[in-house]
Amino acid sequence: MLLPTVSPNDEVLVKDVDGAWKIYTGGRLIALESQSNAKAIATPPVVALIVPAVPDTGSAPIPIVRQTVQPQPGKPVIADIRAPKPIVVGPVEELRMTLEDYLRSGATAGARADGIRSRIKQLEAQDYSKRVEGVTSWKRSEVYSLYVVLGQESVLSGTSLEESINKRKNAGQPTLSVEDFQAITKLNNDLRN
Repeated sequence: MLLPTVSPNDEVLVKDVDGAWKIYTGGRLIALESQSNAKAIATPPVVALIVPAVPDTGSAPIPIVRQTVQPQPGKPVIADIRAPKPIVVGPVEELRMTLEDYLRSGATAGARADGIRSRIKQLEAQDYSKRVEGVTSWKRSEVYSLYVVLGQESVLSGTSLEESINKRKNAGQPTLSVEDFQAITKLNNDLRN
């Protein structure tokens, strides 16, 4: 049986070909465990569990290296789970919000529009080019696109804004309220000046 390279003070728990668990220290057999005791020490897919000796400093963590057997046919292989990489959002990208984010940003339509207005003013305080980037980002948002679509639908169909909004609500499509539409209209007028 081949053992992984270990230092002389390391303990290695190995499951032998016949299913018996053996504990080695520095390559020498020091104990033979029964199968019932071995289950408490290691799980079946682990072939060798290398536990290095405790360092003299006492402050360094003890690394544990696990070596597993090759996957057997018919048994599922479990891969490591990795967390998704976080997405960094700056003040400019923050303005490219979804309808859900917009509706959560304030209690009333006026408060939501004032939040957009204040973010753009903060960008303008940094630099005018940042303001331009912020306005461009706002105009690329889902909320602004929905605002434009609602206006177009109302004009092209010759119906009132309220009718266009109710039609979208009844169809289960995302929509703005009349108050939100009016607040965004006022916001866009302020951004032009």
